[in-house]
Amino acid sequence: MNDEEELDELLTYAKDLAAKKVLGDIILSDDSGKTLKKWRLIFEVSQKDLSEQMKISPSVLSDYERGRRKNPGTKFIKNFVKALLNIDIMKGGKKVAELSRSELPPPGVILAMRELATPLKISALFNATNSYSLVDTPNTEDYIFGYTVVDSIKAILYFEGTEFMRLFGSTAKRALIFTNVTHGRSPLVAVRIYPFKPSAVIVHGPSSLDPVAIEIARRDNLPLGLCNLPSVKDLLAALEDLELIEKTKNK
Repeated sequence: MNDEEELDELLTYAKDLAAKKVLGDIILSDDSGKTLKKWRLIFEVSQKDLSEQMKISPSVLSDYERGRRKNPGTKFIKNFVKALLNIDIMKGGKKVAELSRSELPPPGVILAMRELATPLKISALFNATNSYSLVDTPNTEDYIFGYTVVDSIKAILYFEGTEFMRLFGSTAKRALIFTNVTHGRSPLVAVRIYPFKPSAVIVHGPSSLDPVAIEIARRDNLPLGLCNLPSVKDLLAALEDLELIEKTKNK
């Protein structure tokens, strides 16, 4: 799947979430006319533009909003919501994105998120995932309390600003493991500009890492590992095996 297909997948997911919220609010409203108008104003769309997209006359839309026509049918409401979303997408999709943000990210963005029952040394995590340390730092002997495995391309397309925090789970004392990495610069730039820092970063995908990514980790004194396992499936399996081993040790 290429970047354009990834973006289309995420856009479809976001549109579905937004549509459900708007539809549900209108259908459950005691005053459908006021609710129709509310959503039109939220999306910042004029009656003229919306009616053109719906292929109806502006007077029909106005009548529903003012209550002169009662109880718009399901077909009308679906057309109304579809038109709002399509107009927003043509304008950049800002409102659709805002409405979908409170939900869980789409499948395939976060591949695994675990809070560990017992703390784990970063060096042990590197060894278990066949990750080569790219930065000489004593921090590899520090402990983590969780890890998150994320598809780097989907995360870049989906998360914005402070939403990056959703990768941290219940604690920042964790490893962020980025898969589907090409050069490694983007994940490390994202880590650097975000105010909360993970305890370690592992990247999976490239045979070598962008020198800029390595320099970012060095300047931040951040343990950085390059995972040499053949596939994401192997990486996830190695993490599961590591958890089982640690649980057995602590029984």
